[in-house]
Amino acid sequence: MYDAWVSCMHWALGEPEIVEAFRRDTGMMWTPGKTGIDQLIDRSTGADYHFISAFVAWANEHIWGPIDQ
Repeated sequence: MYDAWVSCMHWALGEPEIVEAFRRDTGMMWTPGKTGIDQLIDRSTGADYHFISAFVAWANEHIWGPIDQ
């Protein structure tokens, strides 16, 4: 089941319509840095981790479904 969940999260993150729905629902507008320095800043501030954590929680609720089922 874990592999299916990881695959679902990977797929959802790659779907622009799903990411846009997440952004609309949560107001999180972070985008990955394009340059090496921007990526280092994202990692050092935790912006990338915060975005992915929030996306996974949102996707679990809106796409995957309740974890306890």
